[in-house]
Amino acid sequence: MNCVLLFIILGDFNGHSPLWGSKNTNLRGRQIEEFVNTHSLCLLNNGEDTYFHQRSRTFHSLDLALCTPSLAPYFNFRVGVDLRDSDHFPIFLDRVNVGSNDAQRPTRYLFHRADWTNFALRALITRNMVEGENLNEVVNLVTKTIISAADDSIPK
Repeated sequence: MNCVLLFIILGDFNGHSPLWGSKNTNLRGRQIEEFVNTHSLCLLNNGEDTYFHQRSRTFHSLDLALCTPSLAPYFNFRVGVDLRDSDHFPIFLDRVNVGSNDAQRPTRYLFHRADWTNFALRALITRNMVEGENLNEVVNLVTKTIISAADDSIPK
């Protein structure tokens, strides 16, 4: 008998990473990134800040929502606006109608299974590519090159 494990984890992870909206990465953030990649989990966060640091009067994203890939299309991450008596904003997962276009999540690469040698060869950005006069064309060409290299080297 096959048993499919489905789960959602929400919590204050106290880790910083650009993957969920932080400006920098700390040790805990790297550990969380590794855990997410190793277990092929999906991060539902949308980059919004979830925490207000009273002393420095700065906002951060410390609260995360992780889930198994098959659940990701069913939920949208949302941050509430009222701190109440906390320094953390409430976080919500709103159920999405999977028949609607809102349920379409971007494809997630399985970085821990990547062929990085192949990626490095295919993602080669040459001087010719970046010396164009039209910045939009240069950006589009570099972006297409990287995405093509990822599609050919990293499973989804």
